[in-house]
Amino acid sequence: MTSTRLVDSFSDTDTVLSDPPTDLDDMASGQDIDRMSLSGRGRSLERRSISRSYRSDDSMTDAFGIDDDCNWYPQKKPRLSRHVRSKFEGVPTEILNKIVSFLPDDRDLFSLMCACKTFAQAFNSSQSAIWRQRFESIFDWPFIDHATDFASAYQLRKFVLKHFVEFTDPDDERLLIQLEVLRDMVLEAYNQPPQYLPRRSTSLNLAALTSDNSPWIQVFLSCPFFPSPYERYGQRFPAFDALSVCLSHLLLSPASRLAYTVKSSRTNYDLAIVYNWDTPLSLLYRKLERQNEKVTQVMSKVRIKRYGGRLHRRSHTGNPTYELDTYTLLHIRNFWHRHLIQTVKGFGSTDITENTYAKMAKELMRYGITPTQWDRPLTEGSLLEIPTEWYGHYSTLGSNWPRKRQELEEVQSLAEDWQEVDPLKLDFAISRDNDVDGFWSPIFKNIPAFQKAIPESTQCVFIRGLAPFVQLSSSDSRRGLDSASRPDLASQATLTLPTAPRLPKYHPYLALRLRGVIHSIPQPQANDKVKTDHSIPGFNHIIMILYKPTKRYLIQVLEHAEEEYGDTFTTQIVQNSTGSTLDPAEIDARLDQYLRSKLVSNPLWRDGSKLDKDAIEEMEEKFRLSEYLDWTDIDYAYAYNGAIIPGGKIMMGRFYRISMLGDGDGLEWSDSLGALDEDGDAAAADGGAYGDPMDLDEVGGGDGQGQNEAGNPNSASEMTRDATSRHKKRERGPFIFWCREQKRQQETRAHTAKSEG
Repeated sequence: MTSTRLVDSFSDTDTVLSDPPTDLDDMASGQDIDRMSLSGRGRSLERRSISRSYRSDDSMTDAFGIDDDCNWYPQKKPRLSRHVRSKFEGVPTEILNKIVSFLPDDRDLFSLMCACKTFAQAFNSSQSAIWRQRFESIFDWPFIDHATDFASAYQLRKFVLKHFVEFTDPDDERLLIQLEVLRDMVLEAYNQPPQYLPRRSTSLNLAALTSDNSPWIQVFLSCPFFPSPYERYGQRFPAFDALSVCLSHLLLSPASRLAYTVKSSRTNYDLAIVYNWDTPLSLLYRKLERQNEKVTQVMSKVRIKRYGGRLHRRSHTGNPTYELDTYTLLHIRNFWHRHLIQTVKGFGSTDITENTYAKMAKELMRYGITPTQWDRPLTEGSLLEIPTEWYGHYSTLGSNWPRKRQELEEVQSLAEDWQEVDPLKLDFAISRDNDVDGFWSPIFKNIPAFQKAIPESTQCVFIRGLAPFVQLSSSDSRRGLDSASRPDLASQATLTLPTAPRLPKYHPYLALRLRGVIHSIPQPQANDKVKTDHSIPGFNHIIMILYKPTKRYLIQVLEHAEEEYGDTFTTQIVQNSTGSTLDPAEIDARLDQYLRSKLVSNPLWRDGSKLDKDAIEEMEEKFRLSEYLDWTDIDYAYAYNGAIIPGGKIMMGRFYRISMLGDGDGLEWSDSLGALDEDGDAAAADGGAYGDPMDLDEVGGGDGQGQNEAGNPNSASEMTRDATSRHKKRERGPFIFWCREQKRQQETRAHTAKSEG
């Protein structure tokens, strides 16, 4: 009796589990994600493949056009019994899900589903918990409406990323699906699950972007523009442009592996767009008169139903009135990728290396200042939380504004001739109420181009501060290293006589002043032609004026701080000891000498440590309120117009030189603004109009002030040569800045990584 029961209990010895399911053909094609292909392109490219009907429990075969006769599964064994089941098939679903959680990849999951019909029915259903578990293990929480959407979300994303194709054919609709998947990953970064689930402080999506096991991100970033068969620099495609700009930290940081593996080339950017060359001045955020029909036609291709609960926007009639030029931002980003990252050229390479700013970027990285990824959802954060300390640089052609395209391509940047590049620092405070604080002076607020670029109803914040250069390496530090290695030099250093007090190379009081306005860029509204929102949220528009006060103004502020009223020195300096009137160059030299001697004579002002932005602003406000700032107080000025990209870690754009007597709505300076006489002598109507204040090798005086401090002509011969040149020259160029991560944020991130590790 006992032996009979024992035999019955093992009656299914020929089949460890029950027979495979009869619908295994369809199920296999849908679940073996690693074995899928895009061979059947015709049906796989239909946009309905991502619709809600795609998330049903049916096979995924139709969604990707996979043939039904593909033999990807093991051959069926002969059916022995219709009602015999293995006892292992009676394991509770919770235990099965736990077992699946230990499977390393989807191929093992597919093999388990092929084992028997019971497992296939348990795991093939969209209601199975395994799909959520597998999604959460490698991605952030998605924007979905129901738990049943995890199956289609996971299967679609895994399939697209595994079969990621290059952006070469603009008519290949797979590119639109890839853009949609990448955009979802960007938007879902740091997206938190429901409150009853554990919260995360890191992003799995951003980790996947930098992983060595993610070749798809390198494929995407290796395409500089959305392809076009007839355009050298691709075509404008807002969805592609905004997404690529949003991921700029992967190409601009020396700490990023992708910055070196993704090839940079001169063909990745158009210098005419980067420098706004041979075209009228244009801002990156501008008001549109009418919708660009070409953009509308391109975007109409991406009219799809987004799976699950992805972000939806209301449909509105009418076209957007403002547009951010992300296509130009992409050119600027590619320009800086080539000039910030030092790439190693192979033997015999004929490609020209432009890494002028690479040393600066590496030095800043040593101090923990480098482009980084965002640390919160892109939809979070207010304008008041924008970082207030930024580092970066600009690229300029100086007074050598090219007349021909060939000259522009050869020069690339005037920085190629600089001996060293010290970064420019933006250090400012933020105010919400300009009527109270007066950060944005009326002379800047009333510039027509800025009035048109700032919507009246938008939320704005105003900034004010300093823009000094930062010395990364000094002769003193090098001398200290030499003394440590050679004792004889150290003994000689002890015998050196003390020198007279000197100002540091970059004294904060002599730095550029900064005024600006930042406003958020609203999401573009959908219209009748474009029903779906494909933009990236989180862009902010920034306008800054970096100006150098005149020496007379700086002296007056110091005299007022010492209670020396009346401007006695500057009114008497016009005449020399013989009573004759001095020429402008001699007056400027005497003003500069007096200004520096006044700073040196006061111990509180000498080294600049006591003169931070708050102290300098207080001195200037006591002398004259900001609202009364006048063009006569400004030696020269530059208007910086650009965007803070989503995440608030990087800003980029273009600058141009601005003047009270400038051209057009932007008051742009040109060399024709100076008053030229027949003898070739120039009297600068704009305060050093013929100088090159952006030249880093220009030394202003004998105290080693150096970079960007004088703003005067290099020589009389250069002034004469410029005076005889009648064609207009401009000063335009791109800029790039990245914020310095606060120490508290760095400590929090390190603690989180340690606890989660």
